[in-house]
Amino acid sequence: MSRLIRFALLVCMGVLLASLLVAAAAPPANSASTPTTFSGQATVVKASLSLLPGPAQSLAAQVLPCKPADPTHFCIVDTGPVSAGGGSLDESLVC
Repeated sequence: MSRLIRFALLVCMGVLLASLLVAAAAPPANSASTPTTFSGQATVVKASLSLLPGPAQSLAAQVLPCKPADPTHFCIVDTGPVSAGGGSLDESLVC
C-alpha cells in the first residue's frame, strides 16, 4: 500500500472518530424542552411480621414507620421519597 493511500485512510478514520465523539457529546434535540426530574428513596430494611397478629404488626409499623405510611410493614432508617425537584434527604440509624 502506498504512503498516500495509507495517509488518506488514516485521515478518514480520524475524521470519522472525531465526528462520532462530537455526536456522542451533543445533547439530545428535545433536551431543552424536557425538564430534569429526580426520584428515589433509600430504605435500609422494609419488612413485615406476617406471622404475628394484626395488632403486633400495626404496633411495629407505628414504632418504626415507613415513608409513606404503610400499616403492614415496618422500616428501619427510611428517608422517604425525594421530591421531583431534587435535593437531598438524610436519616441515621444512630440517634
